[in-house]
Amino acid sequence: MKKQLSSPSDDVGLQVIDRWLSCRAAMGVVPGFQASIRKKGKLVFSKAYGFANAPKGESYTTRHAAHLASHSKLVVACVALELARTGTLSLTDLVIQYMPWMKQHKDKRFREITIRDLLTHRSGIVRDGLNSYWELERPFPSSTQELKEHALGARLIYDPNTAIRYSNIGFALLGLALGSAAGTTYDALARKIVLDKVPEARLLLDYVPGARTWAAGHTKPFYDRQRRTLRHAPASIFLPATGLCGDTDGISLFLHELCDGDKILPLALRREMMGLRWPNANSTTQYYGLGTQFEIGGGRTYFGHAGGYNGFVSQTRRLEGTDYIFSLIINANESFTFRVIQSMADIMRKIDATFPERERSRLEVTPIVMNSLSSQVYVIGRNHAVAFPLEDWQPAESSFTLVKRKDAYYSHAPDGTYSAPGEPVRFIRKGGRVVGIDICGNVSREHSDFLKRQKKAFS
Repeated sequence: MKKQLSSPSDDVGLQVIDRWLSCRAAMGVVPGFQASIRKKGKLVFSKAYGFANAPKGESYTTRHAAHLASHSKLVVACVALELARTGTLSLTDLVIQYMPWMKQHKDKRFREITIRDLLTHRSGIVRDGLNSYWELERPFPSSTQELKEHALGARLIYDPNTAIRYSNIGFALLGLALGSAAGTTYDALARKIVLDKVPEARLLLDYVPGARTWAAGHTKPFYDRQRRTLRHAPASIFLPATGLCGDTDGISLFLHELCDGDKILPLALRREMMGLRWPNANSTTQYYGLGTQFEIGGGRTYFGHAGGYNGFVSQTRRLEGTDYIFSLIINANESFTFRVIQSMADIMRKIDATFPERERSRLEVTPIVMNSLSSQVYVIGRNHAVAFPLEDWQPAESSFTLVKRKDAYYSHAPDGTYSAPGEPVRFIRKGGRVVGIDICGNVSREHSDFLKRQKKAFS
C-alpha cells in the first residue's frame, strides 16, 4: 500500500479502513474488490482483496482491470465540453443537425432533442433500446445501423428537457453525434481529448482481450448458493455509455485530473461540469449534471459516477469541500458501492470528530478483535477511544465512543441503553500491544486466538 500522508489521523483512518475491508473480504461477502483513495492527487491507499476469479482461486490485485461501465459518461462529458469550447458544436445544437436520419422517427419530439439533452439524461428517450443485451443473451449492438434501428424503434417517455431519465441508448447516440460533428469517430475523440492526456491511468474505452489482466465478473449466488463467472463482452457501439475499463488507481487518477488538473479541461469548463446539476425524480439525495452524478450522503455531496456491468459494480467519487477521491470496484453484481465509498469518508471523519488535534499524533489502532457475536477494530487515544464494528458496509454509522476513566479503564459513553454505559472496558495487552478487549466480562480476541478458543463451543 502506497502512502503519501499529510496528517497522523489520515494514517489512522486508512489503517481502520484496511482492517474493515480485510474483514469483509475474509467473510466472503463478495468474491473480491479493489479500493483506492487519493488526497490532493496522491495515492494514499491502494489495495485489492479476495479473488479476481473465485472458482480458480486467483487473488485480486490492484493491477487487475474491470468493466467501469457508466464511468464512460464522464469521458463523454469531457469530449462534448471540449468540442463546445473549440466551437465545433454547441451544447444547444439539435441532434438532427448531426444525425439527420432521426427525422424519420414517427414521434416529432425527437427533432427537439439537443446535445445537452442527451448529455444530461434529459432527452426523455428509453433507457436501453429494444432488446436486452445486459443478460449477455446477445451481443451489444456493434454497428451504426443497429443503433439506428434501436433509436427509431424507441419512444420518448418524457418531453425533451423536462426531467432526468437515465438512458444508455441516449449516450450511444451522443457518441455518434459528437463524432459526426468533429468529422471523425467518438473513439478517436475520446482518446485524443481524454485518455491520451492521462496515459498512466491505463484506461481502455472498451474491453479488449489481452490488453490487461482481467478480473472475472461474478453473478449473484443464484446457483445452489454459489456464484458463477461471466464471460466478458465488449460494449461496442454502446461504449460511450458503458464501455470504459480499468482499475481503481486509474479511474481515481482520471477523476483527480478532471477535478483539479488542467490536462483534460480548463478551469471554466471544470467548474461548469461540477456545478450544473438537476434533481433526479423521486429522490432527495441524487442529482445529475453534464455526464456526472451527484449524491448526498451524511449531509455531504459526492461528485463523480457509478458503474454497473455484467458481474461488476464500481463507484468513484470526490467528496466536495475536500481533496479526497474514493474509488471502489467489486467483481460481482451487488448494489452497495456508494455505501462503501461514504463509509470510507465517514471513518476518517469519525476519527477527526472524536479526537482533538493535539491527540491525533499518538493514536493506537488495534488489530481486529472478535467474539462469537461480532468483530471490531478500536482506535485508542489518551482520553477517548472509538470502536468500529466490522459486520457490515457502514462501520462508522454503528461506531461507538469510549471515555477514559480515572481508574485508567474506559467505559461506554452514555449514548445508548444497550451499550452498557458506565461499565469498565479493559484493553488486554501483551508485550505492550492490544490482543483483546474485555467489555462487561465478554472478551473479544485477536482472530487466531479467537478461532482456537471457539472450537470449544462446537457441537
